[in-house]
Amino acid sequence: MEAEASAIAFKISSDLRMLRFASYLMVAGWGFMLVFQLLMTVRQLLAGSPIPPADIAIIMAFSILQSGALYSLTPRYQRAYLWDRKKWYQKSEAERFRTGCLRVLGGLAGGVLLIFALVSLEMVRLPGQNLGTYFWEAGRGDAPFGVLIVAMFLFVWLVWTSRKTERESAAGHW
Repeated sequence: MEAEASAIAFKISSDLRMLRFASYLMVAGWGFMLVFQLLMTVRQLLAGSPIPPADIAIIMAFSILQSGALYSLTPRYQRAYLWDRKKWYQKSEAERFRTGCLRVLGGLAGGVLLIFALVSLEMVRLPGQNLGTYFWEAGRGDAPFGVLIVAMFLFVWLVWTSRKTERESAAGHW
């Protein structure tokens, strides 16, 4: 029993190191993309050309993703992450496999729903086209708004899960 507890503690500490490393990479990546997009938009503004709403949506999405990456470096989120990992390693192998499969299926379903939501917007905006045109136009024109929607959902999920886990750990629930 003690060997299993020390193995779980080792896994959790390596998970925490990986979380911090990934968070620093995300902060750097989203920060670079945000600065790059801002510089491109300022260049357009100084040239006197109008700024497309898609550029504004991308800047907002990168700002939200940057905020989420910075939030993942807070002690509150890291405590919640450690609590979740401790619960994860106490589950059986079969239960972890089922949970992983359901997460993958949920992610795929969310991606498909987002794509078809963007295609539906194009169908309303440009009636009478063929389906290939709708997919092309949705990917070309509405993709920044899809990125903004995904960024908002990811940030809300990040904050909500850390607060939910904090409440559970304070109450002593498993």
